[in-house]
Formats: sequence, structure tokens, C-alpha cells
Amino acid sequence: MTRQYRGITALIIVVLVCIVPGPVFSETRRAVIVGIDNYAVPGVQPVPRGETRDPRAWTNLTGAVNDAARMKEILIARFGFEASNIETLTNQQATRKSIIDVINSRLVEKSAAGDVAFFYFSGHGSRVRNSLSAESDRLDESIVPVDAAKGVRDIRDKELRDLFNAVMDKGADLIAVFDSCHSGSITRGAAGTSTDAGRFLPIDPRDVKDGSRTSSPWQRGALVLSASQQDQLAHESTDEFGVRGGLFTISLTQALKAVNPDEPAQHLFRRVKALMKASGKVQEPVLEGVEERKQKSLFGGEGTGVTGRTVAAIESVNGQLVILQEGAAAGLTVGTELARVGAAAPRLQITEVKGLVTSYAKVVHGKPAEIKTGDLYAVDKWAPPDVPSLRVWMPITGMSPQALTQLANDVTRVADQRGFVSVTDPTDHIPTHVIFFDGNNWWLDLPTGEITTLGAKPTAAQIAKQLPSSSSDDVSLFINLPVATPLHNAIQLGAGTDNSAIEPTQNRSLAHYHLMGRSTGGRLEYAWVRPWLAGQSETTLPARTDWVALSEPIEHTINKLETYAVRLGRVRAWLELEGPPGSRRFPYQLTLERSETEDFITGGTVNEGDTYDTVLKRNTVRARKGRSHYVYVFTLDNQGRSQLLFPSAAGVENRFPPEQDPRAKQEHYVLEGARFRIGPPFGTDTFVLIATSEQLPDPTVLNSEGVRTRSARAGSTSLQDLLANVGARTRGVHRQPVPTDWSIQRIYVQSKP
Repeated sequence: MTRQYRGITALIIVVLVCIVPGPVFSETRRAVIVGIDNYAVPGVQPVPRGETRDPRAWTNLTGAVNDAARMKEILIARFGFEASNIETLTNQQATRKSIIDVINSRLVEKSAAGDVAFFYFSGHGSRVRNSLSAESDRLDESIVPVDAAKGVRDIRDKELRDLFNAVMDKGADLIAVFDSCHSGSITRGAAGTSTDAGRFLPIDPRDVKDGSRTSSPWQRGALVLSASQQDQLAHESTDEFGVRGGLFTISLTQALKAVNPDEPAQHLFRRVKALMKASGKVQEPVLEGVEERKQKSLFGGEGTGVTGRTVAAIESVNGQLVILQEGAAAGLTVGTELARVGAAAPRLQITEVKGLVTSYAKVVHGKPAEIKTGDLYAVDKWAPPDVPSLRVWMPITGMSPQALTQLANDVTRVADQRGFVSVTDPTDHIPTHVIFFDGNNWWLDLPTGEITTLGAKPTAAQIAKQLPSSSSDDVSLFINLPVATPLHNAIQLGAGTDNSAIEPTQNRSLAHYHLMGRSTGGRLEYAWVRPWLAGQSETTLPARTDWVALSEPIEHTINKLETYAVRLGRVRAWLELEGPPGSRRFPYQLTLERSETEDFITGGTVNEGDTYDTVLKRNTVRARKGRSHYVYVFTLDNQGRSQLLFPSAAGVENRFPPEQDPRAKQEHYVLEGARFRIGPPFGTDTFVLIATSEQLPDPTVLNSEGVRTRSARAGSTSLQDLLANVGARTRGVHRQPVPTDWSIQRIYVQSKP
């Protein structure tokens, strides 16, 4: 895509905060939430969108309504919003008129000085022709209402600016979140075009001829947080429970389950970026705003009097069964314990999470008769969710290994004659054409993103007919070979196996890794490969594992593939792990200081040979309230290896702030023995900080050169037991709740030679 333009993100504020219903707020908090999945109107022939008559221009989404539910529940559970002050529009309710009318009636007319006005949109984004626009591309960015398929106009950026500026004129804090595309180009996948829905529609060519000039709300002191860069898709994904949604919203809400009310906006943004990079998809959120505003907490205050705990209300009590009005959206998990707000008993433990908004619990202390509908319960001890650490896709074929090798060799020979460059590793050289098998049929993936069927049992000659003639070095081909039945059936992953944390899936678009095959040197080799190839160096998951030859005995091949899958699961588990909801404050931010220049960084690009110190930099917002914690820092490199960086040896003081600085007055601390020099392997490396009120008896559990399944050791604490089993090969290894007084931070750097 050659055209560059400013996205709708340059005009709309985005701020989120974690506040619970417990404290009394002087301001009123109101929200308008919009989620649209179904753009194809029943019984109506949709008008052509833009300059194409392709009916796919009106592609439906699958996660936007779930996103709306996530956002609503978090606002209620953690942000101090009353349900009566939240207006939700989904699918056919979300017409252009309804969205504008509700913004006016709920946010503009009712807002007063000091109030909070929140707007959230999840759905398609687009652009509208405007010959009088000040933008060089003469396009206005827009959000797409549900009735746009009938020919109704999008809601343009200038219209939203006017509405939101009217809210700010009342003196209210305007908060808006947009999980939609405003431009994008599809990223190629080595296993064929992904079925992942991008939230973008083609341009509306009808000229609005609007030359009005208005200031952007963020320039008046607001924050801007958008789902993606202007040349990227906003992807859909699934959360840890397999529920669909926008990758941006899933990452944002996952981060918000753990942060405290005084978390600076720029720190929240780093959390979200790290989680999105761990997905393996190329999508970079954007934070805009004046520096002073970014450094403040999400609503601009300092969280005075706010505990930050997750709170859920009792819906009903039926004998021993207690039903809570919160679920996965608020961060509740099986095993988590809750205590009644303002009382010592009864005490509850979650036994089942029924989706985003409902949980079942049992009484573990006290009597059920003492519990009343409407009682508030706060998270007291937390258990990590018992979910798969990795989903993988393995296409199976009835062809023998010999037949697969022969087919690949024959097709490669024809492709060479046509001038194609043969690709043997799609992570080193991204191919323009990909031949792949989906379990039923063979397909040819073209540079345009389209796929052409090759049939269930094509010959090399039949495949050759579909390959274009070319002598250009820019044309390349990768033949992605499926897995023969004996190998597929012998690989033990998923429920009922020793590798139950790795979940095979039949839906390749949901898989974090695909098992890809190649023929090289006359033999078959397989590797776990990320399906999205572009931007490999920008994401934190390894691009692939080592290639494993199909050899005899086959047990050798099976063992290696299973081991690599578990190793990848551990890496992803660490990249996705967040601390307990409302985990305690730690008054420092993990930072790197370049030794040569003494510049501080919290991410970005670093170069070979540069030397960095690992530093704790004082958080000015939290410093007065933070408690002293034990600190552990380790690195997770782009090859999946982890190494403890601090403390570097026994006896190194690792409690901060130290006793001689009880009020955290010192600006920063250089961690002893944690200096390092940038070198290979190059790519994106993650630095992880664990801050806990209890000391880990054995911090070497954070080291890993491969797969290590550890059991609790003598003298181990419940937290160390949890950390030792992050990414364990078997689900349910650690199910005991742990205290909530620990937290995790991550920053990542992209190293280059």
C-alpha cells in the first residue's frame, strides 16, 4: 500500500482506568458502548462499497459484540461505572442516527465539569472522499455504522470531533476507544490466506465537500490510543478462554485486569503493546497526547482512596451455589478467592467461569445464609486461568512421506523452469506464492491474497498449469507440505496426553503455530512456524523452531516436535502472563540505560555492541504510596530462552526501595551485575520484571534453556510454585490461589546488527 494518511486515531481520545465500585466518586461516570458484527442487513441487498462490486466488501465480524460486553463489564467491575449510566448499542441498534443521538443525549447534554464521558466503538473503520479536506489524500477517516450497507453515510472524523469537543466544552473528561481499521494491507501467511477478519472497509467515494476546521480533542489535554498504525489491519483474535474479539481490545482488557488506578497511561500502553506483540500478528497500537498527560494516571488523577481491587456483586444464592455478576471480563478465574467488602465472612471461591459476565462460586468460610443479593465481594487471592498455553494446527494427509516428497520435487522442478525462486524457509524469505493443503484440498495462495483451488489430489502437471510464467527474481514459491497420517497420529498433544497445555485446533486461523513441512535434500522436515510471516522481527514470539527431519525411528522426530511445542507454549505463557487483578503498587518502572550516553529507554531499537544497565526508575505517581518489594528481572530472547539477569548472584540486595530510602526518593537504581551488551541472535527480546512482597527461595526457576517441568521444592512458596510452572506442559499443574501482592512488568527491544 503506497498511500499514507492520518487515521481516525489522530482525532479521538482514548483513556481507560481501573477503579472499583467501593470508593465514592464526586463525578458522574457515563458511557456509550458500540459493537457491530453483522453488517449484512437481512433481506436487504447491500449497496456496493467504494469502487468495487465484490460482495466481500461487507464482510461481517465475529468479535465486536463480545468486545462491547468486555468493555461494559470492566467499566462496572473495576472502573466505578453504574450499569444505569452505560448505554450499549449492538448490531442493528447501532445505526448512524442512533450512535449520534446517544452521544448527544448521554455524553454531551448530561456532562458537567469533572464528569467522565466514555465512548467505545468496535467494528469496521473506513475513509470517505472529501475534496475540501486539508489532508493531502483528500480523505476523512470514519467509523462505519450498521446501516451503511443501505447507503447511509459513515460517521466521519470531523463529525466525531464536533461531538467530543462539545463534551469537553462542558469540562468533562472525554474517554474514547476505537477498535477498528482506518487503513491496512493484508499480511501474507505461509499457510494460505488467513480467515482472520480485518476491521476495514473500502473507501466511500461519495464526496462530502467539507472544508471545516476543528481542533482535535487530544490537543486540549486528552489521550489518544488507537488499535493499529495507519498502514496496518486491526485484527480479530481469541482471548485465553477462546472467546472472539479484537486483538487490541483483548490485549487492552487483559492489561486492565491487572493495573492499579494510578497506573500512568504510558505504562498501560507498554503493557498493551507487549501483549499484542505476543500474539504473533503485526499490529502496533498508537498513543498520542501531550507528554504531561501521558505521565498522569488514566483519568488524570492519582487514584486517591481507590483500592484497585476487582469487585463483583452477588446475583443470587441457591443453596451452596453462589452466582456472581462478573466473569472472565473482570479477570475472575477458577480457584480465585473473594472476601466480602467490609466484613470478615463469608468467603467465596470461584468454581466455574460462565463466560464474560457470570461466575459460580462456593462458600469456603462462613454460611451461605449470610450472603445476600447485591453484596459486594473483592478478589483476595488469585489463581491463574487453567487454559492452553498454545494452540497449534497440523494439516493431515493420507499421502505417504514418499509421495509428498515426490510431489514437492516435481512441482519445484516445474517452478524452476518458470523462473520461480524456490523457498525452503518462509521465515527467511517471504514467498510470493504458497502451495498448501488444508486437510481436504490443495490450494495456491497468490500475491493478491486470493487463493485458487488445486483439488484434493492434484498431479504436479495440474499444479503447474496454475503457476504463472515468469522470469522475475521477485516471484518465489514455497511448498508447504502436510503431515502424513502416521506422524500426525503419533504426536501426543492436547487433552488426555502428557502435553495437555498444547491444544491442537481444526481452525487454522486460531492457531498460534502451524506444523509446516518442506522437502529439502530429498528428505521431509517439519517445524512449528508462525502463520503470519511479514514483520517477524517485530513480534516477540519466535518465528519458528528448528526443522526436524522425518527419520527412523519415528519416536525421535515425535519427541522433538512435542518438545518444541511445549517450549513455545512456555514462551507464550510468559509473554501473556499478567499479575492478579488489582495487584499491589510497585513504585518503579523497569528501564534500560545506555552506558555510553546515559539515555533511558523503555523499548525500541538497540544496536549490536551497545551496552546497557538494567535500571529501576522511580514512578513519580506511585512513589509516595509504593511498598518495598523483592525484584527479579530475567530476559526472554527471540529464540525462546530465558535467563535470570537480576539478582545475578546470591547475596545481592534485591529489595526496593532499600531500607535507607524508605520513601523512594532516589530517582533511579542501577541493578547490580545486570549490565549486558547487545549481540546475536538479533530480533525482539523481552525483559520481564517480577516484583513481590515475598522473597523467592530459588529464583533460578526463571531460567530455561528448553522445556523444564518443575514440581514444588522444599521451602518453596506458593508464588514460586506458580512461576516455576508458567507454561508447564500439563494443564492444571498449579491450581492453588496465591496472594495478590505481586506484579509483572515487561519491556521489549528489537536488536539489530
